[in-house]
Amino acid sequence: MLDCEHFFDGYKEDSQFALACAKTAYESGARWVVLCDTNGGTMPNEVEAIVGEGGKTYSRRSPRHPRP
Repeated sequence: MLDCEHFFDGYKEDSQFALACAKTAYESGARWVVLCDTNGGTMPNEVEAIVGEGGKTYSRRSPRHPRP
């Protein structure tokens, strides 16, 4: 698992690098790549757009949190 702390802040600074880090971890065997909004400053519409861009890079379905 890769815990991408500050992912969204990093993406805003250098999107190609942020996505390359996540992709490298995934291709190296990480079963989970967790994108974190550590500071909580990313608006929901920004999260949707950024995750959508990441989804173009990966063909697998994004997992959802399991319901209790």
